[in-house]
Order: sequence, then structure tokens, then C-alpha cells
Amino acid sequence: MRTLVGLAVGLDDVRAVAVRRGTVTWAAEAPLENGQALADAIGLLLAEAPVRRWPRPVLAAGIGPHASQVRLIAGLPDIEDPETLGAVVREGAGSFFLKNGVPLLVTRVRPASPGTAMAAAIDRPCVEAVREACKRRGWCWARVAPAAIVLPAALDDEHFAWTDGRVVLEVKHSHRQVESVRTRTIESAGLPGDPLHLVPALAALGDQGARYAVAYGAAMLQEQEPLALSPLSEGVRTRADVLRRFILPGVLSLAAIVALLASPFAASAAARRAEARIAKVRSGEWHVIQSTYAQLDRVTAILEEERAFADARSSVTTLLGDVTRALPSGTAVTSFELTNDQAIISILTPDPAVALSAMKRVPAGTSPELVGPAGRDATTGTDLAVVTIRFRTRAPASQGPERRGRP
Repeated sequence: MRTLVGLAVGLDDVRAVAVRRGTVTWAAEAPLENGQALADAIGLLLAEAPVRRWPRPVLAAGIGPHASQVRLIAGLPDIEDPETLGAVVREGAGSFFLKNGVPLLVTRVRPASPGTAMAAAIDRPCVEAVREACKRRGWCWARVAPAAIVLPAALDDEHFAWTDGRVVLEVKHSHRQVESVRTRTIESAGLPGDPLHLVPALAALGDQGARYAVAYGAAMLQEQEPLALSPLSEGVRTRADVLRRFILPGVLSLAAIVALLASPFAASAAARRAEARIAKVRSGEWHVIQSTYAQLDRVTAILEEERAFADARSSVTTLLGDVTRALPSGTAVTSFELTNDQAIISILTPDPAVALSAMKRVPAGTSPELVGPAGRDATTGTDLAVVTIRFRTRAPASQGPERRGRP
């Protein structure tokens, strides 16, 4: 079980408690020296905590009223979506909160009524100091919230006044959900008169219990509290914070997948699943499957025959076109015969030698030769020779033999 560490950042000091199984196991405080960086002061205080290195402690911080504000904001759009209302408040943070030259980080909102919501803002330097102190020690930080939000987790009173320096917080809550917060100076409010009723874990510290109420309340604050900042809150998160949350789940998932695939049981499990699926097929369904495969075989055979016929026609046409383009001008083809491995053509040409030489340029032909003696054509009335040429056929280089059949 992880140790919860609660941190209280006040105007003049910092306090911390360690909580394990609902019991405060350690409590300490340190003053803030002039000129001392807040992250350094927090780091020195946390270094005293007697906590285990593993599992790493989780820290939550409560920020005093000197650097935090809680407002019940009215005049918002009449919408129910908290995320949309939160975006509206963040965009107009300067209109709802006092900045005093310090950048603010605005929490989510808790809708109270139509057009009204409660929101909080914390000085950015305080949040960054908490994050830096945790980074130095290798701790996780869970949330940072105003003191007015965390105090209900440390007190049994539903209406109380809390003093921090010269500022008095008057808080009213119901079931630890803050309903109103009023901030006044100690001069105008006067000293709180009613005693505070601490929860048993703090009461066990005796007279010093009230001093650590903010720190204890931060440690026990609910994770779903909207009026608190987390490492993934808008304006707080960094790329490293986002990636860090996915490293451990990613590594565990990858290890589980590798272990499953490497296991010898994976193959047997897959085989059993396949056998189970086959066993579920009924005899009637098997008949349909076999009939479908037979029809597919018949259709495949018909398509192959049609393709072979088309290829054959395409080859003859291509060869005749190559022969026609290769023959010299003034030459005409009178007959063309194609067998399995040779072709015989008869042509009318003014020069048989030139025609025979031209046939050597046909891509799909080889070894052209004259067949029989050359004659003269008496029907055309021209001095053209009738020549018969035979040559062997071959597949063009771009058309290699094609394998057919079912995969």
C-alpha cells in the first residue's frame, strides 16, 4: 500500500504529514526563509519523511489563501456540460479571479445551478514548485488544491473559520463538498471563536493537530475533486507527464502479448478453437459449402477457357500487326497461316530480298526463310513478285509464360 504525503503551503511556512492506512505516521513543518525558493523548502522538508522508496509515495498539496482563490461564479452560459463551462472560465480567468501580476492555473468547475458554477485558481509558481520538488525526489504528485477545498476532509465541522496569517477563510460544506467560501482579513473578521473539531486521525496528534489540518486534508482529498489540479489538468500537463502514464501499462501489455505468443499453448489453443468452429457446422451446411465450391470450380474453368481464347486471338493479332509494320512499302500480305510454332505468309513485293530481311525485325519471329521459288503475279498487271516466307514464332519478351490454376 502506498504512503500518502500531504503538503500544506502557507504564507510563512510549509507543513507535511505522511498517512498510511488512515493513520498519521509522521508530521513536520519548516519556515520559509527570506529569498529561499519554495521548491527548495519543500524538498528539504520532504527529505525528512520516513517513507519507503518503493512503492513511491504519492503527494497532494493544499495551497493557502495567499496563493489560491475559490469563487462561486455567476453569469455563465446556461449549459450543463462542466467541460464547456470550465473552458469558458479559463478563457476569462482575468475577469473572475485576481491575478496581481502572477499567472494563474484554473481548475475545472462544479456546476451549482443554471448559469452558476464554483471554480478555483492557484498561482502557477506554487504548482510548479510542488512539481519540481516531487521530480527531484522521484515521487508522484496527484493533485494540488486550495486550502478551502481540502480542509473539509480534516474537520468534522460543516461550517468553520480557518486562519492563515492575516487571512480568514469562512467555509461551508455538505458531505465534504464545498458550497461557499468567504475570504476576509483578520481585522474585519476578528479571531475565530468556535473551536475546530478535528477528525480522529488529526486529534491523535494532540494540540498540534490543527496545524496540520491542510496537509492532512490534501492527503485525504478525493481523487475526483474537480476543484483541484492534477498532472493532466489543462495548463499543467506536459508531454512527459502524458507519456509517463502510458509507459507501465504499455510495457505490461506488450509483455503479456509476447508471453502468450511464445507459449506452446497458444498454437494448441488456436487449433482447439478451429476444431470447435468446424464442429459447429451442421451436415446441411457442409452440403451447401461443397456445392458452392463445385460451382466455383466450374465457373473458374469457363473463365480460364475464355481467357485462353482471348489470349490466343490477341497473340495472332499482335503478330500480324508486327509483320505488317516490318514489311517494306509497296508490299502486301495475301495469306497468313499460323500453327503451333511457325507462321507462313504469302506476300506481293517488289523486292523479295528486302522483304525477307525486314521479317528479321519481327519481335515474335525468328529464322525467316523463303519457301519455294518466287513467282510473278499476273492478276494485278504489275511487276510484283509472289513470295512465301516461313518463320518460327516465339513469345515476346514482355509476355512470359503464365501460370494458371487455383491457389
